[in-house]
Amino acid sequence: MRAPARLVARVVTRVVTVVVCLATVPLWALPARAAPSTRLLIVGDSITHGSASDYTWRYRLAKHLAAVAPGTVDFVGDRTDLYDNVNGRSGSQSYLDANFDRQHHALWGRAVSAEKDTIAAAVASSDATTMTVLLGINDLAWLGQTPVGLAADMERLIANARSANPDLDIVLGHVLTRGDLWRRTVIDAGLIAEVNRQYDALANRLSTSRSRVVIANTDAGWDPVRHTWDGVHPNSTGEVRIAAKFADGLSQLGIGRAYGTIPDFVVWGAGGGGAVTARPVAGGITLTWARTPGANAIYIEQRIVSIGEGIFKPLPVPLTGTTWTAKPLPAGWTIEYRAVPLKGVMVGHGGAVGRATVPGTPPVGQPEIVGVIGETQHDVRLLWSTVSNASGYMIEMCELRGELACGEEGNSWNRLPYALPHPTNSFTVELLNPGTWYRFRIVPVNGGLDGTKSNQVDIRTKGTPAYTNYFALGDSFSAGTGGFLDETYCLRSPFAWPLEITASWEASARMLACGGNTARDVIDKQLPDLRAVHARGSTMVTVTAGGNDAGFFGALVNCLLIGPDCAGQRQEITDRINGIVRTRLVELYTKLRAELPGADIYAVGYPLLIDPDDVCLDDTELTLSREDKVMIRDMGLLMNDVIDSAAQEAGVTSVAYKPAERFAGHGACAGALDRDAWIHSFIVPEVQISFHPTETGYDAYAYAVNAARVNVAEAGGLRYP
Repeated sequence: MRAPARLVARVVTRVVTVVVCLATVPLWALPARAAPSTRLLIVGDSITHGSASDYTWRYRLAKHLAAVAPGTVDFVGDRTDLYDNVNGRSGSQSYLDANFDRQHHALWGRAVSAEKDTIAAAVASSDATTMTVLLGINDLAWLGQTPVGLAADMERLIANARSANPDLDIVLGHVLTRGDLWRRTVIDAGLIAEVNRQYDALANRLSTSRSRVVIANTDAGWDPVRHTWDGVHPNSTGEVRIAAKFADGLSQLGIGRAYGTIPDFVVWGAGGGGAVTARPVAGGITLTWARTPGANAIYIEQRIVSIGEGIFKPLPVPLTGTTWTAKPLPAGWTIEYRAVPLKGVMVGHGGAVGRATVPGTPPVGQPEIVGVIGETQHDVRLLWSTVSNASGYMIEMCELRGELACGEEGNSWNRLPYALPHPTNSFTVELLNPGTWYRFRIVPVNGGLDGTKSNQVDIRTKGTPAYTNYFALGDSFSAGTGGFLDETYCLRSPFAWPLEITASWEASARMLACGGNTARDVIDKQLPDLRAVHARGSTMVTVTAGGNDAGFFGALVNCLLIGPDCAGQRQEITDRINGIVRTRLVELYTKLRAELPGADIYAVGYPLLIDPDDVCLDDTELTLSREDKVMIRDMGLLMNDVIDSAAQEAGVTSVAYKPAERFAGHGACAGALDRDAWIHSFIVPEVQISFHPTETGYDAYAYAVNAARVNVAEAGGLRYP
C-alpha cells in the first residue's frame, strides 16, 4: 500500500517524537508493534451508521479483518456513535457489542449530494488511505434524484476525496433496494439496478493505478424483506451480508481475504434489557421492565407454571411502555414472564424471568357428587352441590382398568380441560368407552386455587366389553363338582359353568375355584394367585362362596348318614349364616373390589337343592322329612339373601338369586315328578358330588350368570367407594 508524502512525513515526525520522549526507557522494554498499514474511512448513511442495539455491519467487517488480517487495518473517522432510533437523535453508544474499532464517517439520513461537499475534510482529518462508500438510497427515495444525476454526484464525491489524498483507494458499494414488509415486495428494483449500472461504469472509468476504485456487490442476493428490520436498515443477517461484500471488495485491494460462505440467517442478539419484575395485585400481576435501547416495542412472553406449561408463549400484542398489568387472572395461578425486544420485525430473545402468584382465597366447603348412568353406552351424568367462594368446578376422572386404581402409576387422575363456571352443578361426560368403570370427583376452584375435593363416585357405562381377563373364584359350585371330574384335588370339572359363559372373543376363565374352599380360603389361597397376574385390561370376576363357611353341606350329609333331626340345626345354621358367613363375604367382596377396582365382579348365589314337595326315589326319602326339606330350602334362601346384602354393601354385582330361579323345578328329587333333576341326589359312594349340579345343571348355571351380565350391560353400574 502506497502512502502519500504528507502522510509519511507525519508518521516520521510522530516516530521521532516518541523516541525523544522515551529516550530514557530501555529499548528491550518497548512492545514490538507495527502501525496498521491501512487507515479505513467508512462513509455512509443510516445503513452504515446503525442504530441502538445493532451490531452494525461495521462490527461484522471489523471482526472479519481482525481474524484474517490482524493489526493491519485501523478504522478512522470523526464519529463513533449510533443513531437512537427511539428518541430520534444521534449520539447513542448502545452497541450490542462495543468491543471493536468504532470510528466511522456515516450519518443517519446522509445523501451523496451533501456528502460530496464534506468528504475532502473527512479524508484529510483522518489521514485515510482507503475508503468504503455506501450511499445513494436517500438521494433516490427522498430527494428525487435520477440515476444519472446520482452518478454525477458520486463522481464529484470521489474527485473531492482524491483532492485530500490522491492515492486514496475506494470500495464503492452498490445501492440496496428497499422493501415493503407488509406486502413482502421490493421497492424500486428497476431504479436501483440502473443506479448500480451507473456505479459500475463509474468505477471502471475512474479507477487508476494510483487510486483504485472497485465495486462491492452488496446488492447480490439482497432481499430487503428478509435482510432488514424495517424494509431499509439491515437486521443481523443483513449486517453480515453487507460486511461480507465489502470484505470481498477490500480483498481486491490486497486488504484481508474474501469473506467466504455467508450464513443464511443470523440471530439478533438483543436480550430483554434486564429482569422483568412481577408483582401480584388484586386479580392480576403487574410487570415492569427496563427498556432495551433501539427496541421500539417488546413482546411479553409468559409461562403458566400452575398448568404445567413447559415453554414461554408470546402474548399477541406488542407493548411500547415499561409497565403492564396482566388482568384478570385466575387466583392462585403462578406465572413467569420475560420481555422480548422488537426492532421493527426483528425479534430478540427473552431477558431475565419474573415470577409471581395471583392472590386469592380457595373455595370454602366440600361439594357432594352423585352419579347417573347415561342414556347411551358412551355417557354418564354427574350432579354435585355447590360451595361458596368458587369461581367454577373442575371434573376429575380416571378409567378403572383392572387392577389399576386412580392415582397409581400408569393411571393418573385427569381433569377436563376447563372449569365449569359457578353455579353450574351438573354435567354430562361423553365419548366414554362402553362397559367400562370410571371414577369421578369434583374439585371446586377459585381461579387456580383448589378447594376440598368431593366424595367419589364410580360409574360403569352401559355395554359389554370384550374382557381381556376373567378369574373364576369360589368353591365346588364354581369348580364344577358334580360334572365329570378331571382333577380330584379341587374337584374341578370341564363342565364347570365359568368355562361356558365367555364368548369366543373374550378371555377364557382362569380357574382358581376349588371344591371345599370357604370364603376365608378364597381370601387366603385364591386371591394371592389372582394378585400374581397383572390384570390391567377389562376384567371380570365371578365367585361362589359361603356355603362351606355355613357348614350347611356337612349338616345335610350328616342328616342323611346319621339320622333325623336336620331341622333341629336350623337356628345354629341361621345364626352362622347371618353372623360369620356374612362378615366373611363382605370382607371377600370388599377385598376383591380393592384388588380389581375396574373389574366387573359378580357375587353368585346357589341353587335351592331340594323342593319340599318333591318325593325322592332313592334312599334320601328315608332320612329326610318334609320339615327337613323345608329347613334345607329356607337355609338356601337365607344364604342367597346374605350373598345379596353382602354384595350390595361391598359394591359388587349380586347374582344371588338367578341360579335358584333358573333351577326352579329341577332340584335333586325332581325326577319323581317326571322332571329333569339338575342336581345330584345323595350318592353314598361319591359323597363329594352329592347335591351338586349335573352337566345340565352347570349349563343352567351359565345361563343364569350370563343373564346377570346382560342386565349389567343394559343397565350399567353405580357405586360410591
